[in-house]
Amino acid sequence: MDWRAIEAMTDRIVLDGNDEMIRHSPFTRDGGPDPSRSIQEFKAVLYSPDPDQLVELGQGFRTTMIASQWAIAFHRADVIDGLGVRFDKEDRFRALDRDGQPWFRYVRAASHSPSIVIVYLTPLGG
Repeated sequence: MDWRAIEAMTDRIVLDGNDEMIRHSPFTRDGGPDPSRSIQEFKAVLYSPDPDQLVELGQGFRTTMIASQWAIAFHRADVIDGLGVRFDKEDRFRALDRDGQPWFRYVRAASHSPSIVIVYLTPLGG
C-alpha cells in the first residue's frame, strides 16, 4: 500500500467517525438565494478552534484559525466530485445535527490533503 492510500484511509476513518449533516445553501454576491445552484446536504466534520487556536484533525493535520472562525472538513470525492458543488463568497452552511441548527457563512476553502477539503466559516447565529 502506498503512502497516499494510507493517508486517504486514515482521513476517511477520522472524518466518518466524527461527521454530521451540513446543508450548503448557495447565495449570490448581492446576498440573495442563488437559483442557478441547488441546495446540497452532505456529511462533514464541523469544528471550532481550541483556546490556543490550534486545530488538529487526524495525525499531522494542523491548522490555525481566528477565534471567530469555524470550519468543516469533508472528503473531496463525496462533495466536490460527487455533487459538483461550488462554494462562493456569500454561501451559507447550516449544521443540521446541532441544537438550534446554527448558520455559518463561507469564508474560504483550502485543500490540506488529496482527499480532504477544509471550508472556513464564520458563525451567523441560530
